Amino acid sequence: MNTEEKFNQKLEQLFTAIKLDHVKAKKFNEMYMSEWGEEVNRQPPPRRFDVIMPLDLAQDMQDLVEQTGHSRGEIFRRAMALYKKAIDTRRQGGNVILRDSDGTLRDVVGLGV
Repeated sequence: MNTEEKFNQKLEQLFTAIKLDHVKAKKFNEMYMSEWGEEVNRQPPPRRFDVIMPLDLAQDMQDLVEQTGHSRGEIFRRAMALYKKAIDTRRQGGNVILRDSDGTLRDVVGLGV
């Protein structure tokens, strides 16, 4: 390999290193810095879940979408938040109770702990 080829090889290595550093810096900036350069505390990206459900439950989900105007994802997030609160309440010895329009109280069962 002659001197010019060695020079070109070193130059290519240098450009590759600069490019990699640029990519790393850009990723760091996107994760930890705002567009104005201030550090921000960003949450990790949300996780995606695929859920398979029986047809009757899928119909319930569709009914809720139509009744509330919320997306399936939003309904799922709210259901998860409610379920977590119910489980936490049960674990602490509390009860999860629903009140009918006539004032009748019903203990929610089947939550398991």
